[in-house]
Amino acid sequence: MANHWSYKLYNFFIYVGYFMIVIRAFLFVISIIAIAYGLFIILNPVTPDSMVIPIQVSSIEEAAIVRSLSGFHVACGYLTLRSIYSSSKVQIPSILIYIVSFMLFGKIFGLFYDGFSLYSIATTLFGLLCLIALRIIQIHRKNQISYDL
Repeated sequence: MANHWSYKLYNFFIYVGYFMIVIRAFLFVISIIAIAYGLFIILNPVTPDSMVIPIQVSSIEEAAIVRSLSGFHVACGYLTLRSIYSSSKVQIPSILIYIVSFMLFGKIFGLFYDGFSLYSIATTLFGLLCLIALRIIQIHRKNQISYDL
């Protein structure tokens, strides 16, 4: 009877390992799609109306919002791809720095392609201030880590 249970447990762990490979492959595909989708919208010089976006963009302000959101897609795709192959935990400020950085990347292309408006300049400045604040917090936390053994 004990041999029967060891056989079942052995098969269970084999299939769980296979299941994790399938999950990682799925996350890999989703992250590549998110990165490609985000970069396509950010780098497209035409107003981001396409079959990919389910909304109708009719003003410059809406185009700036869509490009910023596309930066968020790139950041999430990158972080998902990074988390698949990483064995260590990532600090929360580092994650937020990546997200805000890619959103600002989208905002800069939005300013370049769609022009300047009060909304786009204000959100870019607030995003830049947020990025600076997150970087300061990250540096402060790194300085608090004790490397004494």
